Amino acid sequence: MFTQKPNRGRTFHVTQYLSLIYVIFITSWFILWLTAGDKSWWMTALNTIVPCLFLPTLLLLFLSIRFRSFKVVFQLLIPVLIFGMLYFPYLFPRTTKTNENTNLSVITYNALYRNTNYDNVAQVILTYQPDFVTFQEITPVTMEQLKQRLGGVYPYSIMGQKNSY
Repeated sequence: MFTQKPNRGRTFHVTQYLSLIYVIFITSWFILWLTAGDKSWWMTALNTIVPCLFLPTLLLLFLSIRFRSFKVVFQLLIPVLIFGMLYFPYLFPRTTKTNENTNLSVITYNALYRNTNYDNVAQVILTYQPDFVTFQEITPVTMEQLKQRLGGVYPYSIMGQKNSY
């Protein structure tokens, strides 16, 4: 004889309909986001709360498993896959291994404000080849001379401002 399925009640049917509406909404949003992006104000506003849009997935998955509605579970795999595509790189970042030396070398050099032997100062820096160079007691003239001598190796520089105290 045939056995009837147990009466799952109104909550089951509401869960099915809500799941279907939710899956259609998330899928439509995703397609629209892929094609239009943030071109309109309402998409921009909606995109600010995107992680929250996926919260109902957990509740609907729980209810569909509780009611043993595997059709709904398979429907809800669509939002799960979309969430995975969007946030997988952030949840599981890649680690990179390098064979290079990853140490950062820093040298600090007290140039003595009256020192005019710019070639020797530059030679000391080039001998040690640090990644980062800092100077103390350096004048604007000395800084310009060292920029000329070290600019090819160290293209970025900044000169501190005179203190007001």
